[in-house]
Amino acid sequence: MSLQVDFHTGSPMSYLWGVPRCNLNSICCQFVGVKPDIEIPTAQAFYSAYAAALKSLLPKAADSRSKKRIEDALAHAEKAEPEPANYTRP
Repeated sequence: MSLQVDFHTGSPMSYLWGVPRCNLNSICCQFVGVKPDIEIPTAQAFYSAYAAALKSLLPKAADSRSKKRIEDALAHAEKAEPEPANYTRP
């Protein structure tokens, strides 16, 4: 069952339960994907993104303690290893 919906564009669109339908030859179904900003292996993607985020935070550190914590986390991220658990109060 498809429903014809007009979104004030003048052209009806065919939807099946809220999912747009299109032909395999249509421009909406080219399966192009997303090209990443930094091309790296999938296994390293998390740590690379985490390191980039930490590098952007480093200049904004409020005090030396915050800066030290960011630097420690950055060192672990650049080695692609998880940070050890720290159960002490900040």
